Amino acid sequence: MSALPGSRHLSELKEVMLALPDGTLREPQRFHAAIYGAFAEPGRPRDFLFKGLHLSAEVAIVRARAFRGDLGLQARPVTYDRGRGAYDFHLTAAPQYRDQASQKLRFLPIADERLSHHLAWLQRKATACGFLVDGDIGLERGILSVPQKGGLAVDHCEFSGRLVVTDHDRFETALEQGIGPRGAYGYGLLSLY
Repeated sequence: MSALPGSRHLSELKEVMLALPDGTLREPQRFHAAIYGAFAEPGRPRDFLFKGLHLSAEVAIVRARAFRGDLGLQARPVTYDRGRGAYDFHLTAAPQYRDQASQKLRFLPIADERLSHHLAWLQRKATACGFLVDGDIGLERGILSVPQKGGLAVDHCEFSGRLVVTDHDRFETALEQGIGPRGAYGYGLLSLY
């Protein structure tokens, strides 16, 4: 598949979409194990991003520079047009802050029903990653438990809306490296539409 006129491939980034068994996304450790079992290479750092989505069924999107075997044939290039400044987006993230006293990562406080701390977190990350959010942002939030990790809980947030690119280099880095913590559980992959 070739890129559209004016667009270019991002560092040879590609994506594949995979079907998941029902219920996988409710169990972060199971989701983690399924993706790492298929894509991680023992002894090497993780070189892919991924996220799960509920469409008509549960799916995973995995982004990497290269895929092994048949997945390489299914992978589509990630394209981004530097001449186009605005995109609709979706980001699955796990917003947190570092408590200065304990140095532990903590959930953002819930100050109001609009989840203003979560929206402010997205604004800060957007600025650092070379874009601004434009207009209303959709936000769905839930807490996922990871009992296999000593009771770890993840603040699962799905942000969607429109963004405007302000710094193309930082924005491309965010597309390649992800946004925010908990990447091992499928958080941080920014999708453009």
